[in-house]
Amino acid sequence: MPARFILVVDDDVDFLEEMSELLRAYGFEPVVVNDSTAVQEIAKLVKPDAILLDVKMSGMTGFQVKDRLNQDLETMRIPVIAVTGSYSGKERRYLMNTLGVGACVMKPFAPRELVDAIESALAGVE
Repeated sequence: MPARFILVVDDDVDFLEEMSELLRAYGFEPVVVNDSTAVQEIAKLVKPDAILLDVKMSGMTGFQVKDRLNQDLETMRIPVIAVTGSYSGKERRYLMNTLGVGACVMKPFAPRELVDAIESALAGVE
């Protein structure tokens, strides 16, 4: 089975390094982005199997990034998993119901929790 590319978007460089190690350990191929304004372009180039998207970032928020992805035929069907340290119930409903985010994972999380969310998202598009 070919490697599954996971685009990881976060403005915390240390978190991106940790995610790269974790994803490789589970057989995924991470592509990291710490500039939320570049996600659209990179997603079009890489064509990731899924996106891990931090909700609270400088530049564009995860909400804005997902909204932009939704407006483009090339990126609108890529499964997105929101990853955040905090959000309200209202934000979660907005992510899930309005923006179509497949899952929300709270930091800190167990590695298996994140991997299960990714595998579930990937199973939904196969």
